[in-house]
This record gives sequence, C-alpha cells and structure tokens, in this order.
Amino acid sequence: GGDGILNFDFIHSIAAVLRKCVDAGVEIGIIVGAGNIWRDTNGTFRTFSFIYATPTAIIDTLEYEAYRTGIDDIRYATLLCQLAEEAVKRTDNVDIYYAGKLALRFISLTQADRENLDTFRLEMIEHILKLRKMLAAAKGEK
Repeated sequence: GGDGILNFDFIHSIAAVLRKCVDAGVEIGIIVGAGNIWRDTNGTFRTFSFIYATPTAIIDTLEYEAYRTGIDDIRYATLLCQLAEEAVKRTDNVDIYYAGKLALRFISLTQADRENLDTFRLEMIEHILKLRKMLAAAKGEK
C-alpha cells in the first residue's frame, strides 16, 4: 500500500533486491533525483548507472559486467599467485617448482593494458588448473 504519493511496498521490494546485491558483494551507489532513471543521461551528462532496479530483480549494464569481470580477474590472479607460491616451495619436486616459477613469470611479465584480457584470463585459468592438479597429486604421493 501507499501513503499519498509514496508506495512503500514498492520501496521495500527495491530495498530487498538491493540488500541481496550487497549481500552478494556488489558495491552500490544510489542517486536520487528527478528524471527518468531508465535513461542513461540526465539532460547534459551521463548518469553512469551500473544497474537498474526493478521490483523483483536487477538489470545489469555493460559497466556492471566489466566491473564484475575485473573483480573475477583479480580473484584469478590472486589464486594463481597463491598456488604458484605454494609450488615454488616444493623444491623436492622439480616439475611443480618450475610450474610455479612459470606461473609467477607469466603474472609478472603480463602487461594487462597491452593484452587481450579474455586470453589472459584463460591462460590464468590454465595455470591454476595445472598447479592444482600437480599440487593435489604431490599431496597424494606422501
């Protein structure tokens, strides 16, 4: 129900969707103002909307997808560095040691601003899977 021109049920439903987004780790900035929130311009400047809220869900934008992909890339790079550091500690197994060194070299020499990021992401995943497999097999050796 509403109270005058405010529809509290609608506001609460949007708040619930935003709460789910925050719980999922999405950073949210809310701009309240006049105009149509579904337009990406506010007369003279772009509003930079990351998502559009609806009563039951969100509709993401290309900006949101780029941000989310960037967060995924950071997670992949972090995991790869952690696995590689674990691998280079394995001086008892030359294959694991060199796979770790190769992964660290790959990360340190890659210039993200000059790379195809899709290819870079796939190569990180390839290194991660290889290191996980090698480290798991080595743990089974003991």
